[in-house]
Amino acid sequence: MIKQAVRKVVHALGYDLVNFPKSAQADLTAYHELCSAEMLAQKPFYNVGAGAFRHPYWTNVDKPSDWYREHQDQQAMIAYDLMERVPLPIADDEAQLIYTSHTMEHVPDVAAFHFFSEAHRTLAPDGLLRVTVPDADLFYRAYCNRDRHFDNIVRQYADPVKAHKIGLDVPADAMSPQQLFLWRVATTVSVHHTDGSPERLDDDEVDRLFDTLPYEEALNECIAKCDLEVQRRHPGCHVNWWNWKKLSQSLREAGFSKVRRCGFGQSASPLMRDKRFFDSTRPESSIYVEAEK
Repeated sequence: MIKQAVRKVVHALGYDLVNFPKSAQADLTAYHELCSAEMLAQKPFYNVGAGAFRHPYWTNVDKPSDWYREHQDQQAMIAYDLMERVPLPIADDEAQLIYTSHTMEHVPDVAAFHFFSEAHRTLAPDGLLRVTVPDADLFYRAYCNRDRHFDNIVRQYADPVKAHKIGLDVPADAMSPQQLFLWRVATTVSVHHTDGSPERLDDDEVDRLFDTLPYEEALNECIAKCDLEVQRRHPGCHVNWWNWKKLSQSLREAGFSKVRRCGFGQSASPLMRDKRFFDSTRPESSIYVEAEK
């Protein structure tokens, strides 16, 4: 019963519980084959926004938060707030791998770009950054098609109690396609957020934005109304949008010379292909991108 209760709480936050495999030796074979004992002791593999992630050779980097307390081991991670835009506590060229999953949508562009620049600084010349974020193009397609069942949000938060826990004033199955779109891209701008931004968008205003503005301008209008003070109170909300074009451009502007789109579980590094540890958050609506110096 306790495990079931914990699983429900974690799923309500949009994450999956991952159990470390019983046969640890088998799953660590790639690390032992590809990395020296000295490297493994240094744990130069960093998961930024790690949440419930646990791995003996990876270092978690995250902001301690009451919001995420249920799935954070706050004593076993490097405390780091992306919003503060300070240097990552990692030396130049030290990191071999940096992984971040469903984190960049929770911070504005300036914070995301700062992180990308810091990742470029801290990665070794042969290092690799893997970024996975929700794909706004898929959300927009669902909005255009009035597809209210694009992902599992409607089903997951149809219960009024669960809906209220994430700040909804109505069950998700009562939300319009317009408000579901906002919930996925600019959460606190939705009229249904119980503690949202001062300026909200109703259904007609969402339609007007996308009818009268170019696509990216309309998206930027949505996230521009997100109040970052509200976001600090509700860090699980989304305040940014990403797609392949925006993400690849941002990574190149941060200094990465090789940027490629890949798929679920498809990493250039054998160490990031175990889907029990990587890419497990909402794969049906995610985009996967890797970058090298």
